[in-house]
Amino acid sequence: MTAVLLQGVPAINTPDPYSVVQMSLVPARWQPPGQAPRSGQVLAPVGARAGSTETIWIDASGGVATGPDPGLVDAAVCVAVVNTWLAAALTLLLSNGLARHVLERRRMSDWDAEWQATGPLWSGRR
Repeated sequence: MTAVLLQGVPAINTPDPYSVVQMSLVPARWQPPGQAPRSGQVLAPVGARAGSTETIWIDASGGVATGPDPGLVDAAVCVAVVNTWLAAALTLLLSNGLARHVLERRRMSDWDAEWQATGPLWSGRR
């Protein structure tokens, strides 16, 4: 959802040393789908001008909400990556086992054919 800033964002007296982008609360207006226009305080970067837009998250009632938890998103991505690696490893193990089985059967078949050809020559069995 996009909110239009009603005021410019003034500079912060004490900047946050842990953040690259300094943010401040300013009044803004937005229109939730199918609802009346709403206004309230939203976070915007320092230096944003009145009339500029800022992306916000809203809840079902149209009020400002916090976005998805970045830690939760990171955990979901981590789980997806681990599952992908496990699936790839399982696929490689199964294909390796299948290839070994096929090659072993072929080797034993060739060995049996050679034994049947050479065995009677020296064993005396016909």
